[in-house]
Amino acid sequence: MYLPESGLPLTFEPFADESGLGYCLRVLSRNGTDFHGLRRLLGIAEVTPISRVHAYETAKLLQVSIPWLEGSLPESYKARAGVHVFFGHQLFAHNHLRMHSPQVCAQCIHRYGYCRAIWELSLATVCLEHGRTLTSRCHECGQPLRWDRPSIDVGHCGHYIKFAPDQPNASADLMDWQKLVQQKLSSDDDLINAEPLNWQRTLRPMTLGGMFMIVTAFGIMKGAFMPINSAVSTKKLIPNEWQAIILRAIPRLCTLYSGRDGDDLSGLVSQHLLLRLLKADVATIDQQTALSQLKKIFSVEVDRHLLGQYPHLGQQQLF
Repeated sequence: MYLPESGLPLTFEPFADESGLGYCLRVLSRNGTDFHGLRRLLGIAEVTPISRVHAYETAKLLQVSIPWLEGSLPESYKARAGVHVFFGHQLFAHNHLRMHSPQVCAQCIHRYGYCRAIWELSLATVCLEHGRTLTSRCHECGQPLRWDRPSIDVGHCGHYIKFAPDQPNASADLMDWQKLVQQKLSSDDDLINAEPLNWQRTLRPMTLGGMFMIVTAFGIMKGAFMPINSAVSTKKLIPNEWQAIILRAIPRLCTLYSGRDGDDLSGLVSQHLLLRLLKADVATIDQQTALSQLKKIFSVEVDRHLLGQYPHLGQQQLF
């Protein structure tokens, strides 16, 4: 591996809520290069995504805090299918993190000049400041945004990243969901109401990754007993598609906790995705929530068969 004896000539401090990948792109572009140039300096293949494993060498090159960059770059555990770590949060589906297909608020990047960390989360789809859906494609030519682009405000196609002027404002439910996601990521309790909304009661105590999995399980099916694509946890979706999932999940969560019969949801909720939250390395609160919902919706009990698949459940007091 080759690195310059000294770092890049122009150095910049990261913003408090800046994305690690966005920071790298911002500094690289100010120094007249891009991620292709960074990969060449690091001696890695052109198709290799920059992640936490590259943080030490990259931080030396960019002359930024090594611990900060290690914490802000996404970490991928390939051995554990579907698990990523982002700012200390575990995510349990590959497509819950936008490692290869970034999204931005076009107004924010032109006004503030950096990319926010929360935009890397797939289920974070709106800008709280501007109330608009995030942009994942070039408004001029329709090509998806990439990290491999000249700068944070220019696509790899060469067009400036713009927002669609006729785009409607985000709904109240989407804004409330976005505030909850932001609170989970930043631990800023001022973003949400002291009294949770009906659908938020079960989600607030959960981890960020667990909350994402519950909402995906409740919203992925468009109609009763519709087949789920086998790529449900890997397929890249645009922000509007994630919004549709979120907006289907919210009323279904309200139904579950409104006292109505949970069996009404048995054809509308993915049992498979709920079961993924019973893994041994998932937080207990996520396991408790998933088991509670499996019992209410699908009448699943912690019996010999379930313990055979998830033996660690027998060692915990879950209810």
